[in-house]
Amino acid sequence: MKKLFLIIFVGFAVYIAAGVSDEMDRQEKERNAMLRDTFKYSVLRKTTDQVILAVGKPSTTQQAGGTEYWNYHYATKDPITGKLDHNAQVVIENGYVRDVNF
Repeated sequence: MKKLFLIIFVGFAVYIAAGVSDEMDRQEKERNAMLRDTFKYSVLRKTTDQVILAVGKPSTTQQAGGTEYWNYHYATKDPITGKLDHNAQVVIENGYVRDVNF
């Protein structure tokens, strides 16, 4: 019986710790997120090296033809609602940022 109680207690503690960790991660992302206009101003018409210096490495990248798409997950927030954007997509053509999509 003590063994069962210990297993349940440890499982519950791990479950709580994971939830606290997720909440802390979410709060850190919200604290570090840039407003959309600030992010866009920081990267628009910049080279890829300048983008990395300004906002860091992307979460994921894709390429289609001569266009690169750099995706930044939870890096920006809506200025009206204050909610984090799931994705900010940086569109790169000929080595320069052409557009940013939210």
